Amino acid sequence: MLMLRRAKSLLKRYFKPALKPVVIIGAGAKEYALYNTLMESGEFEVKFFITDDPWAYKSYLGVAQLRSAVDLAKLCEKHSIQAIYYLDESLLPSLPSTSLSPMLPPVETRRR
Repeated sequence: MLMLRRAKSLLKRYFKPALKPVVIIGAGAKEYALYNTLMESGEFEVKFFITDDPWAYKSYLGVAQLRSAVDLAKLCEKHSIQAIYYLDESLLPSLPSTSLSPMLPPVETRRR
C-alpha cells in the first residue's frame, strides 16, 4: 500500500499536465481575484499582469510579474501565452495597437 502511494506521488510530480500560460490586463482587486481563480484551477499559470503604473514595473503580484503594455507582444511571443484575460474594457485603449494585432491568431483574448 505504501509503495502504491509513493508511486502515485512520483507520477504526479513528474507527469503534471502542462499549465497554459496566460496574461491578465490590469492589476486591481478584481484582477487579483481572477488570478487566484485561474491559479487554483490547476489548468492555468498566470505569467504576467499588464499595468500602466510605472512604479510597479517588474514587481510581482503573487508569482506573476507586473509589466507594461508595450511589453505585451514580446511577452506573448517569448512565453507562448495561450490567453489574455481582462475584466475592465477601459484598460484596452491603453494597449498599443500593435500589441494584440500580431498575436491574435495564436492568442485567445477572453473577457471574464
